[in-house]
Amino acid sequence: MTSQAKEERRKLREQKELAHWQKEKARPKSKAYFWYLMLVLTLIYIIDEVTTNSVTQVEDGLIASFFPNTDAQTAEGYINLLSTAAIGLMILSCFYKPLADRFGRKIFLLINTLGMAGAMFVCFLASNFWIYALGFCLMRWFVTPDEQVVYIVEVAPKKLRGTLNSLVKGIAEFGLFLIPWFRKIFMTDTGDIGGWKWVFFVISMIGFAFALLALLLARESDAFLDERIAYLSLSDEQKKALADQKLNNKKKQGGLLTAIVYAFKDRQLRWIFICTTLYTIGRVVTDRNTAIMAATWGENSPLITDAQFILPIGAGIVTILAGFLSDWVGRKKASIILLSSCTVFFVLFVIGIQQGWSAYLVGSFLGLYLASYWVTGDTFILMCGESSPTNLRASLMSAQSAFYGAGQGISYGLTAILLLVLPKNINLGYFCLCMAVPCFIASLTLLMLKVKETKAMEITEKDREVDAEEEKVITEVK
Repeated sequence: MTSQAKEERRKLREQKELAHWQKEKARPKSKAYFWYLMLVLTLIYIIDEVTTNSVTQVEDGLIASFFPNTDAQTAEGYINLLSTAAIGLMILSCFYKPLADRFGRKIFLLINTLGMAGAMFVCFLASNFWIYALGFCLMRWFVTPDEQVVYIVEVAPKKLRGTLNSLVKGIAEFGLFLIPWFRKIFMTDTGDIGGWKWVFFVISMIGFAFALLALLLARESDAFLDERIAYLSLSDEQKKALADQKLNNKKKQGGLLTAIVYAFKDRQLRWIFICTTLYTIGRVVTDRNTAIMAATWGENSPLITDAQFILPIGAGIVTILAGFLSDWVGRKKASIILLSSCTVFFVLFVIGIQQGWSAYLVGSFLGLYLASYWVTGDTFILMCGESSPTNLRASLMSAQSAFYGAGQGISYGLTAILLLVLPKNINLGYFCLCMAVPCFIASLTLLMLKVKETKAMEITEKDREVDAEEEKVITEVK
C-alpha cells in the first residue's frame, strides 16, 4: 500500500471516529445521570477492592489446597515469591493505562472490570498452583489501572473531587463484607478448605454483572470527549505542530531517569521517596494477616471469618475520614497520624491473636491498621505531586511509583527468602512485626524530621511560566 493510500485511510478513519464522538457528545443526559454513574463506579470500586483483598483473606484455604504436604512457613515463602514475580506487571501496566487517553475511558472501565472478574474465574478453575498463579497475575494486571478513579476525577465537580473520591473509596471498603460472608458460606460452615474456589466464583459472577451495568449505564466522560473531538477537528498542520510541541515538552520533562536524578538533588522529594520506600518495605503486613490468624487459630477457623466481618467497618471509616483529615491538618500531620495508627494497630492485632482476645476486637485492629496503611500511601503520593515542579510532576510521580514497587519487591522477596531459610515453626505474627515495625518507625521518623508540609505549598515563579506557556499552546491548538 502506498503512503498516499495509507494517509487517505488514516483521514477516513479519523473522520469516522470524529463523527462517532460528536454523536456521543450530542446524546442528552438525564438529570440523574451523574448519581447513577457514581453508583456504577462505586460498584466497580467494590469489585476492585474485593479482588485485591480476596487472595489474602482466603490464603489458609489456598495453602491447604496447593501445598497439602508442605509446612505452612514454606508455603508462605512460595506465596511471597509469586507476589514478588507479579510486581513486574506494575511496570508493564504503565504502558497499558495510557491507552485510555486514545480509545476512551469507558472501554477500559469495561475491560478492567471484565478482566478482574475473569481473573477470579481462572482462579476458580485452577486445578494446580500454576493455573492459580496465572489468575493471580491477571488480577494484579487489571486492578492496577483504577479507571474508576479517572472517571471520578473527570466527572466530579472540581470542589468535590477529593471528597467524592474518599466517599466512594470508603463505601467500597464496606464491600469487603462480601469476602467473609462467602467464606462463611463456602468454607467455615461446610468445613471445606477448598471452598475458597467458590468464594472466587461468586465474586467473579458479581464482577461480570457489574461490568454489564457499566456497559448499559456509563457514558464516555465529557473531559475525554472534549479533548478527543478538539484533536480530531484540527488540520494536519495543526496536528503536526501539536506533536512537535509534545516532543519539546517531553524533552523538557526529561523522562523517568531525569526525574529520579532531580528527586535526589531536591531535599524535599528525596526524603519523600525514601519515606515511601521504607514504608512500602513493611508491605508484608498487608498480605499476611489471614496467615497470621491461621497460624494461631487454625486453618478455616470460624474466628478468622468473624474477624474479617469486622474488618470493613474500621477500614471504611478510616478511608472516608482520611481525606477530610488531610485537608484539615495538612498532608504531613495526616501521614504521621495515619502511619502511627497503622503501627500501633498492627502491634495490637498481633498481640491480640497471641493473647486470645476476642476475634471481633482483633478484626477491628485489622481493619484500622490496613486502612491506615493504604491511605498513608495515597497521602505520600499527594505530597510528591504537591512538591514537584510542573514540568516534572508526571515524571516524578512515575518515579515515586517505581520506588513504591522497589519497596514491595524487597518486602516480598526478603520475606520469601527468610521464610524458606529460617528454622521452621517460627511465630509468623512476631516475624511480621520484626519485618514491618522497624520500617514504619524509620519512615515515620524521617517524615517528621526531613519532610515539609505541602498542603498550601505554592508553585514557583518558574512553574507559573511553564503553566502559562502550556496554556498558550493549548489555546492556540484549539
